[in-house]
Amino acid sequence: MQNVVIVYNMKIALLGLHTDSNLGDPLICETVKALYDKYEDDAIEWKFVNLRKFSQFMPRSPYYFFIKKTCGLLNRLNRKVNLKFLYEMRVHLSSLLMDYYIKGQDKAIIAGGGIIHYKFHDYCLGISSFIKSASRHKVPVVINAVGIEGYDSSNVRCLVFTKYLSYPNVKFISTRDDIEVLRKNYLNSQSCASIAKVVDPVIFCSKLFNINSPKTECIGIGLIRKSIFKDYQLNYPPNYLVDFYCQLAISLEKKGVEYCFFSNGLASDGDIISDIESSLGRKINVVIPTSTESLMSVISQFRGIITARMHSCIVAYSYNVPAVAINWCDKIKFWMKNINKEYCCMELDELDAEQAIELLLKSVQEGYDDTLRTKLENNAIDMIKKSICLSSIGSNRCL
Repeated sequence: MQNVVIVYNMKIALLGLHTDSNLGDPLICETVKALYDKYEDDAIEWKFVNLRKFSQFMPRSPYYFFIKKTCGLLNRLNRKVNLKFLYEMRVHLSSLLMDYYIKGQDKAIIAGGGIIHYKFHDYCLGISSFIKSASRHKVPVVINAVGIEGYDSSNVRCLVFTKYLSYPNVKFISTRDDIEVLRKNYLNSQSCASIAKVVDPVIFCSKLFNINSPKTECIGIGLIRKSIFKDYQLNYPPNYLVDFYCQLAISLEKKGVEYCFFSNGLASDGDIISDIESSLGRKINVVIPTSTESLMSVISQFRGIITARMHSCIVAYSYNVPAVAINWCDKIKFWMKNINKEYCCMELDELDAEQAIELLLKSVQEGYDDTLRTKLENNAIDMIKKSICLSSIGSNRCL
């Protein structure tokens, strides 16, 4: 009698910013997928859920249009009267739409990134409805290397996050940022989730994907939109960044150092280019990646980078490219602290082109701590394996 081998496909819904033009976010999703493919015992059948527009690819039906219309009405009302119960009604209705992705899944994973966030983006609706739908269908949830951008007890989204992050089907939460804010503010007494501090999964990108470029002597200058200060309620004039970028260009030219500007792909980050060119009185060399592959290819070629985008720093770290970061958001400082490079994190009120170049040259000479890198990678892998065990209800593999 022949032995019959039964291959079971694990079904996992992966929530993340899969299609964002800020390519650091899709790269998070891709690295998380690759890591779970590598360490989950069973083959995985993935269902991708777009956090920003999760209803985009759902079948259109009277049921769909009724929920969308009702959510729209609640949203308009919520803008006039910011009440928690109105927001929770939107979460409930959105969770009914989220059933389209969750029903029949074995696990649900939230890929991570700076999505526990309330200042500018509204990711709370998608995350909360994803968790609520998963709870209704008895699907365990893992939240992977999530960014936590502060807490405000008077903010409705923070209060709603606290409720749903503490749902009993949320089995494991790892954060790349402040684990104490997660523990003390976002998790209540109902939570049974195991929590851990990890680094962003993008540190593995150079090992998971066969993308590389020949090394050059070129310094990369990473752009960010000039409206970032207004968007995040920071008290700096719009031209503050333009002046800094121009000073960098002039200083590098005087030193005879080759450089070029680049972005993480986000279209709005390109808005600052015309202002830089107007101030310098000439065209500048700018590389704008259009895919995660081209983002890795662009950054891996540089001798070093000076940038405002965190994931350009993380991709650089993965490819052993030194980086100096502009600290416009706490997540930047958390990242640089994680890799013991806090001195390469420049505060906004201390931006100076000459100092930035000096810090970068120092970092080029020192390189990265390989022992620390191995420790961070091993811890991240251990936490991936732990999350697999904790979310494998009834599985013998963890006994």
